[in-house]
Amino acid sequence: MFKNNKNQKYASIAYYAFIVIALSVLLIFSLINISSIWDYVMNLLSAVTAFIYGFAIAYICNPIYKWFHNKVFKFTERKKSRPKLRKTVSLISTYLLFFAVAIGFIFMLIPSITNNVNSLISNIGGYIETIQSSLDNFFHNVSIDIPMLKPDNVMEFINGLIYDENSNLLIGELLFPTLSSIFSIGVGVVQHIVYFIIGLILSVYFLMYKHSMIAKVRKLSCAIFPKKVYIWLSDFVSYADKTFGRYLMGAILDSILVGIITIITLSLMGYKFAALIGLLVGLTNIIPFFGPFLGAIPSALIILIADGPVEMLIFVAFILVLQQIDGNIINPHIVGATTGLTPIGVIAAVTICSHIFGFVGMVIGVPLSAVLTYVVSNLVNKRLRKKNLPSDTDLYKNKNLYSNEAFIKASLSVEAEKILEKQDEIVAQKEEENAHFIEVQKAQQEIINARNTNTPEVDEAPSDTIDISDINEIEEYIDN
Repeated sequence: MFKNNKNQKYASIAYYAFIVIALSVLLIFSLINISSIWDYVMNLLSAVTAFIYGFAIAYICNPIYKWFHNKVFKFTERKKSRPKLRKTVSLISTYLLFFAVAIGFIFMLIPSITNNVNSLISNIGGYIETIQSSLDNFFHNVSIDIPMLKPDNVMEFINGLIYDENSNLLIGELLFPTLSSIFSIGVGVVQHIVYFIIGLILSVYFLMYKHSMIAKVRKLSCAIFPKKVYIWLSDFVSYADKTFGRYLMGAILDSILVGIITIITLSLMGYKFAALIGLLVGLTNIIPFFGPFLGAIPSALIILIADGPVEMLIFVAFILVLQQIDGNIINPHIVGATTGLTPIGVIAAVTICSHIFGFVGMVIGVPLSAVLTYVVSNLVNKRLRKKNLPSDTDLYKNKNLYSNEAFIKASLSVEAEKILEKQDEIVAQKEEENAHFIEVQKAQQEIINARNTNTPEVDEAPSDTIDISDINEIEEYIDN
């Protein structure tokens, strides 16, 4: 017996040593070939872009689908169970609403935005003259002896950005330097439109078969992972789904509201490019922290060119007020509780994820970092608990931890709590084993009855009923 235990110990050591060595080799190989691996990952993502679009659309439409299914069309099953009918009408209603919103956005905003852009480009010369006249009047009334801010120098700099040596507009060249870039951009746009259409079709199937797909994933997970790992993965996925779903849906709705408020307010105030500015403010508002600045800066420049410096200052004041209202009233009610990240964490998440994933990274950076923080926090707390140490961060502010009275009391409380939990766990495990044994006996009896359909049922368990020790041996064999 001692020899077998010793062999098992050495076998476990060898097994874990092999895993550590293999992971180390894999990590070194990945770091050496990180550029090739990254290119391969990007190519793989390009190949499944349509599926990514489909999953994203289905994920966004899922709350709407659940609302139709659980609330609106609940009456379809009052007298008779009709799950297929309820599912079908909920699915159709979801996509009708999706298309209605999309078509309404296209027909209401796109023409106005297109007219704004065309008007801005065609009247750029007149706007430049207006700016020059405003600068002349400003510097005529205010004495500023800074060469860089003198009207002639400012206008020379602006003209250098907009006109070439022959006084031809450079707007087209600034936006699209060469015809090849125009072609590549066009091809990319068309390709993503095709991917989006395919993804839209796939999203219908994702929503239609989501329960069976989730069941298959759970089945595969149970086959691969032990029970404890499966439970941990299930909790992690639930938390990630809750964090991403609540954050993204809230951020999208919040951005739409901010964009609409901006368009309506600027239109009532008589701004020329209200639709274009509202679109910029709404789109960039979905980006945490940096969004308001990214949207306000180009919008302020457009207003400066088209409406004048006074209107620009009014717009900046309006954006500051709107962001305060949004940050303190609108956003908390829509998005809900905070993600648990500090301001530094939000800035780091947006910066790093934008560098890796571009604009998408700026949008998903905060919820992604919140999920990673949740995982790391749980792992840290678990490690601390194994060492009988508290998880309260405030207790670690004193550098002399192990001599601090509050820290010592908290550590003792953790140890006592672990002992009590272990006792409760033993009791619960015994009750579970007894209940499991009874259920196994019932299942065995049902199998015997099914095999001998002509045999009358008996009140007592058959003589060949397995003993609980046999069950324990079978379970130990399965676990191994």
